[in-house]
Amino acid sequence: MFSNVKIGLRLGLSFSALLVLLIVIAGLALVRMTNFSDATRKFVDEDVSRVMHASDVTIQAQAAALNLLQILSTPEREKRIELYKTMDSHNAILDKILEGFKAGEIKGQEELLATLIEKRMTYKKAFLDTVDLVEIDPRGAIEQYNKDTQPALAALLEVINQLLVSEQQALLNEQKTTEQANQNAIYI
Repeated sequence: MFSNVKIGLRLGLSFSALLVLLIVIAGLALVRMTNFSDATRKFVDEDVSRVMHASDVTIQAQAAALNLLQILSTPEREKRIELYKTMDSHNAILDKILEGFKAGEIKGQEELLATLIEKRMTYKKAFLDTVDLVEIDPRGAIEQYNKDTQPALAALLEVINQLLVSEQQALLNEQKTTEQANQNAIYI
């Protein structure tokens, strides 16, 4: 069939076929690189961010509790006022992170998130009850802390730990998926 076609036309068709093949290969590589870039961006922006925020919840809850313990043992009102401010900033950050979780930052963890919010509210009430007693009855505040606030904090930290472990597992699963996609792209 090609024996009757001039050599120039045959060479042109061959080069055209090679050019089309190279364009397809380059396009496929570009699509794979874009997909890999998107997966990497999602991994860093979303997955790692969720784990960091889950860790931040623990840090902020513990920092606020530590400030409360310092308040309980500080007799000077002026020093307690500074500790109140620091404690309030930790609680504000904690509430902001939890609002982000409610807004959909944590996907597939609705039940655990609901438990976390419930434990946070229980802890917050006990926490505020203890704070209210500090100025009125320091001994009563210590008793309130030991009776209600400390157990509520322990329950909150347990749920936070469950969330953190769950998010770390999701991060590992996403990392494996991304690595597999990368290997597939290299193979193709």
